[in-house]
Amino acid sequence: MSITRRTAIAAFAATAAVPAFARKKVLPDPVVGPIDTIAERLLTNFPEIGVYNGTAGALDGGILARRINDYSPAGEAAARAEVKASQNLLARIRVRGDSPTAKYLPVTNAILENGSRSADILYGRINPFWFSGHVPYLVNQLAGPHIDCINVMMEQQSLGSVRAVDAWIEKLEGIGKGFDGVVEKLRADTAAGCRAPQILLQKTMPILDAFLTGPAAKQPIIAAFAEKMAAAGLSKRIRQTALRRAIIALDRGARPGFAKLRNEILAMIPNGRLSSGVWAQPQGDALYTANIRMLGDTAQSPDQIHDVGLSEVARVSAQMNDLLAKAGLTQGSIGERMAALAKD
Repeated sequence: MSITRRTAIAAFAATAAVPAFARKKVLPDPVVGPIDTIAERLLTNFPEIGVYNGTAGALDGGILARRINDYSPAGEAAARAEVKASQNLLARIRVRGDSPTAKYLPVTNAILENGSRSADILYGRINPFWFSGHVPYLVNQLAGPHIDCINVMMEQQSLGSVRAVDAWIEKLEGIGKGFDGVVEKLRADTAAGCRAPQILLQKTMPILDAFLTGPAAKQPIIAAFAEKMAAAGLSKRIRQTALRRAIIALDRGARPGFAKLRNEILAMIPNGRLSSGVWAQPQGDALYTANIRMLGDTAQSPDQIHDVGLSEVARVSAQMNDLLAKAGLTQGSIGERMAALAKD
C-alpha cells in the first residue's frame, strides 16, 4: 500500500481517535505508544485540527471541542516548541524495519519538519497538519481564525449529544477572549516587521462585517447549529434551550471578539504593504521556499520550479496550437482561439 503525505497527515492527526486498548489489539507494535504521545501532545496546541479529523478529544464534548486554537504569541511559541519536542521524541523511536507502522515514521518526520523548517521566522502561524506549513498573515480574506474556526464549527464539529452541544456553545462564547490573542499576535507580527498587503486587509473587512451584521438568530453559524442538532435527533426542548444559549454566546462572546478584530484590521490598512508578494516581508524568500517544500514535497528551488512551469506552458501551448490549427483556428493567441472555440 502506498502512503501519500496527505493521507499520512490525516492518519497521524487522527491517531487519538481510537482508544489505546483498541489500537494495541489491532496494531501490537511498540511504535504506537510514542506516535500516540506525539499526536495527542500536538493536538493540544491545534485543537481545531482535532475537531476537523474527529479525534477522541474532540468528540462528545471533549476538551479539544471546547476552545479555538491559541493564536496569541505565547500560544504560537508553545506550538512551535511542541513540534520541536515531538521531533526529538520521534528521533528516539526504534522499530523493526518490517513493521507496518514503520512505513509512517518517515512521513511523520516529514510532517514535523514542515512545522519547524521556518521556525526562525517569528511572524505568521505554523501548522504542520495543514496544506501550508507556515502562513505569513494570520488574518486574510481566505483563511484565519475568523474563517477557519467558524467553518470547523459549522461543518466538522460533532453535535451528537447534550455534552457536545454544551462544548460547541462554550467554544462560541470563548471566541471573544480567543480573539484577544489574535489581535495580540497581529501586533507582535507587525513589530517583527511583517505588514500584510493592503489589498488583503481590505478584502478581509467584508467578511468581518458580515459576521457583525444582522440579527444573531439569522447568522449562518446559528442556522448550521440548529440543523446539525436536528440531524442528530436531539429533542425539541434541548434544541430550543441550546439555541437560546448559542444566540447569547454569539452576541456576548463571539461578536465582541470579531468587533475587536475588525477595528484592528481597519487600523492596519493604512500601513499595509502595497507589494503583495511574500518576498516583500522579512525573510520572505526563505518562507516562500519553506512552503514550496511543504506543498510540493520537493527540494527544488522556487526558480527551478518556475522554470518547470514555463517549460510546461511552452509544451502544452505547442500541442494546443497544433490542435487548434487542425480545427481551422489559426489567427490570434492561444487564449483568443480558445475563447473563439468555446463560443462556437
